[in-house]
Amino acid sequence: MGHYKIHKKYFLFIFLTIILILYSKLQFENQTKNVHWAKLYKDLILMKVSSSDICSLKLIDLDFDNIPELIINYGFGNSITNGFEIFRIQDGFVKKCFSTEIEGMISNFKLYRNKENNKYKYIKTSYYGSFPPIKNSGKCVFKKIYEISYFYGQYKEDIIFCVESGNSYFDNDKDLKNIYSQLNHYYGDEKYSIMFEPEYPKIIYFEAYYYKFLNEVINISKTHFQHLYDKYFEQYVEQDYEIANMEGIITKNKIINDKEYDRFVKSFKPIIVY
Repeated sequence: MGHYKIHKKYFLFIFLTIILILYSKLQFENQTKNVHWAKLYKDLILMKVSSSDICSLKLIDLDFDNIPELIINYGFGNSITNGFEIFRIQDGFVKKCFSTEIEGMISNFKLYRNKENNKYKYIKTSYYGSFPPIKNSGKCVFKKIYEISYFYGQYKEDIIFCVESGNSYFDNDKDLKNIYSQLNHYYGDEKYSIMFEPEYPKIIYFEAYYYKFLNEVINISKTHFQHLYDKYFEQYVEQDYEIANMEGIITKNKIINDKEYDRFVKSFKPIIVY
C-alpha cells in the first residue's frame, strides 16, 4: 500500500511537470507570435546592414496571409544588385526561405489575377547583363519573366519567357556578314531579329527569344514568341497593387530613424483575396 502511494505521488509529479512544461512552451509561443513582424524585420535589417551592402528592401505578401515577406537586395545603389534574399515570419521568428547571387540583376514583382479561377499570382521580371557569344559585341541584356510560387514557406521561380538583347559593331560588309554567320550559328536561322538605326550606322542590334516548353527553355522565332506571350497574358489581369519599397543605399540610420522605417512599414498594404 505504501509503495502504491509513492508511485502515485511520483506519477502525479511527472504529470504536473509535463503540464508546466507544455504551458510554459505555449506561453512562449504566444509571446513570440505577438511580436510584430516590423520589429522582427527591423532587428534583422540592422544586423545585415552592419556587414552587407543593402541597396533596397521590399515587403511583399507572397502567401496572402497579411504578414509580408521581406526581400533584401544587395549591391550598390538602386540600379545594380548582387542577388537577394527572401525572409518570412514563422512562429515568431525570422526564417530565410530563398537566396540567389546574380550580379547586376534588377527585378520587379507584379500581382496578377487569373480571369477564369480568380486566383492571384506574382510574376517577376528580371534584367541583368552578360557577355554574348558574338564577337565585337557589347554586353547583352537578358529580360527574364518568371512565375512565382510560394507554398509552406518554399519560394520557387519558374522561368517562362526570356528576351536576349545585344548589339555588335561592324566596319564593313565582311564584318557584317561574319556577324550574321555567328548569329545564325548561335541562335539558329530566323530565331532572332535585327535592327539598324540611322544614327548609328556601324552598329547592328539583335534580339533572341526563348520560351519554356515542358522542362526546357528553347529558342524560338519572334513571331512565335509574341503569339505565346500574348496568349499567356490574356488569361491574367494585372492588379493595381503597389509593393512596399525602400530604395537607395540602406544605412543603419535609415532603419533606426522612425520616420524612414515607419513609412516603409506603413506603405505595406494587405492584399484582399476574394
